[in-house]
Amino acid sequence: MAKRKESPRQSYFELDTAKRWDNSNASVEELRTGIWAPIEKFSHNSLILKNFVENKRKRTIETAWGKVTVSGNILTQAHRDLIDCILAVSSKKKELINGDVAVYFQRSDALKKYGDNSSKNHKWLDDKLNEIQNSSIELRDKKGDFYRFSILKLTAYSEKEGSFGIVFTSEYRQYIESQLTIGYLAELDKLLAIDSALLKSIVRFFWTHKDAWRMDIDDLLKTVGYPSDSDQMTRSAKREIESNLDLLEQFGISSATEEEIIVGKKRKAKRLLYRKAEDSKITFIAPSSNPPSLS
Repeated sequence: MAKRKESPRQSYFELDTAKRWDNSNASVEELRTGIWAPIEKFSHNSLILKNFVENKRKRTIETAWGKVTVSGNILTQAHRDLIDCILAVSSKKKELINGDVAVYFQRSDALKKYGDNSSKNHKWLDDKLNEIQNSSIELRDKKGDFYRFSILKLTAYSEKEGSFGIVFTSEYRQYIESQLTIGYLAELDKLLAIDSALLKSIVRFFWTHKDAWRMDIDDLLKTVGYPSDSDQMTRSAKREIESNLDLLEQFGISSATEEEIIVGKKRKAKRLLYRKAEDSKITFIAPSSNPPSLS
């Protein structure tokens, strides 16, 4: 990894910058705009991949929080999980030349956190990181602000640090530091225990609200970027949510009694409500008052 050189800019993290990168792991906005698709993986003949290829390897989602286009690869909940795991086990973070941010970690630790008991599936980890690196994002938020960035610049082994590392691009760093960010690594193990990528994306979305939120399920599916290319897929997603209401309640997400339809022994919810638990360890950091100028 590139060695830090002195520049007119300060050559170390400012206190508030260090606090953000140590205590945040995502922007609120990226978890509300469907960047990370609510799927774990997809088959080569799946409709989402077919549409992605036909659209020149682009995936566009538009929600109440903004419009985002992801190019290069379909980024999934597995990619988001992996970044979270790396940040959770990282041994060091530091600023590199041009404002990039390096995060050092042991691959076996990240895989163990992810749930790979063997901790040896390095090829899978490297492939996922390469997919993130070879993807780009264009995002226009509800205020009209436009961002274009790739998340990762490179992945490499650092002889100096004696560990593997990833480098977040300066453009992504600038974006992150201009946003409200969220830290949920203290709750990560509980999130990773969820088998369903759709449910993970729903939990992540509701976590971005500081106290409470409610949303119709149809709007929720659109917001998390669920590939509702057919009525059958939408019905399948709704069944998955309804059959896991007990699980969602463990995260403060429920359907209110007056809004819940009981059909036989099945629970059919029209909308979901979120109330942040009193013992929640989720934290937020406001946008920087002086985000880095990286020009």
